[in-house]
Amino acid sequence: MRLATARAFDPLRAPLADTDIACHRYARLTVRQDQQMLEWGYPFIIDDFHFHLTLTGGLS
Repeated sequence: MRLATARAFDPLRAPLADTDIACHRYARLTVRQDQQMLEWGYPFIIDDFHFHLTLTGGLS
């Protein structure tokens, strides 16, 4: 189901910029995570996904 969801939403995402790729690679991804980043736009999907919330700024 998770892969089906990723496939369904993939056409809606913007392509990764070179700076995004460099930023994720700086985090020392595994080979599988690097492949997922290039294919799906994000390295932590399917079995590598863990629920998290990304904040855009500090909380007061």
